[in-house]
Amino acid sequence: MKYWFQYSATATSSLSFTGDDDVWVFINGKLVLDLGGLHVPRTGTLTLSGGSVTGVVPDPVATNPPISSTTVTAASLGLVDGKVHDIEVFQAERKRTGSTYMLTVAGFNISRSICKPICGDAVVSPGEQCDNGKAENTGGYNKCNPDCTRGPWCGDGVINGTEQCDDGANVSTYSLTKATGCAPGCMQPAYCGDAILQDSAGEVCDDGKNDNSYNGCSPTCQKGPWCGDAVVQSSSGEACDDGKNDGTYGTCAEGCKPAPGCGDGVLQEDWGEQCDLGAAKNVPGSGCSPTCKKEGVCGDGITQANEQCDDGQNLGGYGKCAPECKLGQRCGDGVKNGPEQCDDGKNAGGYGQCAPGCVYGPRCGDGVTQPGYEECDHGAKNGATNDSCTAACKVVLRVPK
Repeated sequence: MKYWFQYSATATSSLSFTGDDDVWVFINGKLVLDLGGLHVPRTGTLTLSGGSVTGVVPDPVATNPPISSTTVTAASLGLVDGKVHDIEVFQAERKRTGSTYMLTVAGFNISRSICKPICGDAVVSPGEQCDNGKAENTGGYNKCNPDCTRGPWCGDGVINGTEQCDDGANVSTYSLTKATGCAPGCMQPAYCGDAILQDSAGEVCDDGKNDNSYNGCSPTCQKGPWCGDAVVQSSSGEACDDGKNDGTYGTCAEGCKPAPGCGDGVLQEDWGEQCDLGAAKNVPGSGCSPTCKKEGVCGDGITQANEQCDDGQNLGGYGKCAPECKLGQRCGDGVKNGPEQCDDGKNAGGYGQCAPGCVYGPRCGDGVTQPGYEECDHGAKNGATNDSCTAACKVVLRVPK
């Protein structure tokens, strides 16, 4: 048995052993109690007191065994007051049957010191959140409290002092709404509706109202309805809108007003009109077809039984009628042609599908977050390094450093 103890020159410690056969006790590796050899149960004691060490053992030879003792100084054993030393007990049992063993120690245990942090020593110890020294632990924003806990700071999840926001992470650089996200430094991140165009976040416009009004901005910072979006906004006074509005014959002119064309009652011979009685009179049987052509031939704008189409010109081209009144390339033929972004033959416009007009429907990467399908959508930035949105339009969760 080996035991460590702190020696005290003023305290008394003792060890008593009763047993048969070999027993030796060592302090600091030096023999201080010897009950060696084969013998009946015998008792030896060891006492440390007043700077000396006394070992007492009975004399096995005498009929009435007197007590013999040996006393040495603590210094001779290398004991130093207040230092830690070791005491070792060795015992050997030499018989297979019958054994006596009793060991008693006293006074070797002393109270131990307790290590704990000292708030105010300018050292951050386990259990302390901060410690700038007693004079600096005054509390307040971004300071250490007198009890070594942190005062309010940017990142504690509570809006304090001059902070504009604090969500605990504060890593947002852009938000679709003002109510969500917080930027480093507890500042309000750029957001859709702050009247500042954030083109890097996919904003096309931001007038601060974003009420989807005519010539205004949408709630997702895209362009609202306008002359040129290829949608006729009759409530806003548009008569037509083909998306170009360049005034080409038979199309739409600037301001979403009709360009010169068949049906306006004006003969446009330079554009191949053979007649024009006006839209209400250019009907079969009037002699002038709806395409301002004379009736009865391919090109009169009236589809005959043997014709697939007849737009009056039949010049061919995308979405038009080809020579001999045959259908040309068009949206809905299931083949991506010319200006088409897509063409699946149906063009129903569901999420991730092709929409009417052979343009992409809502999808991941269009810069608009689609509720129910996407968690985020930063457009071309999706999946880029340090962007908070993945290529699959899922939010990247980051642990603040």
